[in-house]
Amino acid sequence: MNRPTAERSLSNFAASFLVVLFAAGPSQAMEPVELELLLAIDSSTSVSRSEYALQRDGLAGAFRDEGVLRSIKSLEPLGLAISVVQWSGQGRQVTSIPWVRLTDRASAESFAARLLTMPRAVRGMTEIEGALDNSRNSFEQS
Repeated sequence: MNRPTAERSLSNFAASFLVVLFAAGPSQAMEPVELELLLAIDSSTSVSRSEYALQRDGLAGAFRDEGVLRSIKSLEPLGLAISVVQWSGQGRQVTSIPWVRLTDRASAESFAARLLTMPRAVRGMTEIEGALDNSRNSFEQS
């Protein structure tokens, strides 16, 4: 039996979307934050245009959500550092939005607007190992 289209789309979205979350503890960061969040978006050829848009637009919507905005506000005064990476195959990772600090509604709105205008950066075969390695390196350099 075929699943409804919306359920299948949500399932594809969940399968193709990777979020790497790292709680910042004591670090050697130039500017300390309460939390570092790296959003890694699968932009490989296994993801259709509509699935890519679902990832991008869904993330933008999340950073306009009142619950998320309250969570960001709760991280005052240091806020959170966030970055977006698009990935596909080995050696195909692109930082689409470099690390930026979110502390309030205005900074979250600015981040959401950047997400909505972010073009698809890479294509290629799906290979998650490179995405994970790239994400780990990004945290080390943040």
